[in-house]
Amino acid sequence: MAFTLDGKLVVAISSRALFDFEEENEVYEAGNSREYEALQRSRLHVLRLNPVSRSR
Repeated sequence: MAFTLDGKLVVAISSRALFDFEEENEVYEAGNSREYEALQRSRLHVLRLNPVSRSR
């Protein structure tokens, strides 16, 4: 039996609606892949303040 969404409310949220990626997008669209990678690596140390518990 195939999964169906009939009768279900489906909500899709873009990551751009949740997070501010403007700086990352500017670097990416400029076409400098090394600068984009460096920007992403510089942000690896950012910690989540309220991590979601996966145990339920």
